[in-house]
Amino acid sequence: MNIIFHFPASEKGVEELSKKVAVTYATAVFEKINKLNCPKEQKVEILNSLKD
Repeated sequence: MNIIFHFPASEKGVEELSKKVAVTYATAVFEKINKLNCPKEQKVEILNSLKD
C-alpha cells in the first residue's frame, strides 16, 4: 500500500498538524490503557507514569 502525505507548507499548518497528531496519539494511548484488564487504580498509575 502506498500512502501519499502532503505536509503543510505554512508554519501555522505544521503547528495545527502537530496538535492533531498529539491528540490522536493521546486518544489511542488512553483507549488502549482503558481496555486493559486491570483495576482502575492501576490504569491511573499507568497514565500518571506516562505523564512523568
